Amino acid sequence: MVQPLRKKRPDGSLYQRRRNVEEELEQLEELKLQDVLARAREAEQRDEVAVSSEALVYLLRREARKGNLQKPGVDGLISILVNRSEITLKHHISGVFDELQCEEICHEVIDRMIDEITDASDKADYAEVNFNDWLRHNRIDACRKQERKDAGTEQVGDAMADLAEDEADIMPIKKEPISSESPEAAYALTEARDRIAAAIREANLAPTSLKAFLLYYGWDVPIESKDPKEYTLVKHFGKSEKTIRNWLRSAEKVFAKQRGETNEGKREEAREPGLDTTRLLR
Repeated sequence: MVQPLRKKRPDGSLYQRRRNVEEELEQLEELKLQDVLARAREAEQRDEVAVSSEALVYLLRREARKGNLQKPGVDGLISILVNRSEITLKHHISGVFDELQCEEICHEVIDRMIDEITDASDKADYAEVNFNDWLRHNRIDACRKQERKDAGTEQVGDAMADLAEDEADIMPIKKEPISSESPEAAYALTEARDRIAAAIREANLAPTSLKAFLLYYGWDVPIESKDPKEYTLVKHFGKSEKTIRNWLRSAEKVFAKQRGETNEGKREEAREPGLDTTRLLR
């Protein structure tokens, strides 16, 4: 049975899917998720649509509510929806924003989309009614956010300063303090910061990916924790664990490419205790 939507309009009536979407969902409910994925992929290869975006959202939300996000087929359906969304987003923002800005806007929208679709609340109900219009509203919000950020002329130095403020709020700090009486240590720290800043400029990472990467590797802030009092990246950014890990993977790939490292073993080595951010960027 197709689950009804829960979100209400201002007049108190519930959101309603289009009739063709309801009929489509009734048919898809009879299929296994992997069969739906196979049908969708086959059509995508022919530049056709066999499963609507509204239906993809419904299926993903259904599995999320059941706690089945690791179920075979889920990642494939997410990938199809993300690819469609990126094509639509870039069609509207290319030529208005430069390449880096477009990537940041796409990151913002896609991250929000995944978070809301995999959330148990009714935030994404309208996505099942009119996905393209729902995506349009998220795109407009992300574009406005990008414009505000550009107007503030955010620089790498500002990002590093923000991180310094974050460090003061994170307790305990898992790093030994550097004595002000050691000029050698102070010089080494300055040199390391210069090297990191140069690597960051070259990487051109999205601010969220950069900040998550530095907090995780430089300040040992965990992604999540069973201890409700521990400061985590999930708490800091207000995003899901999956989104945070995507940011970290994105940053890791960029910095690994800079170093010419493709060996997965080196990435595991980089996470050993006591290893600082400067070693990651060497």
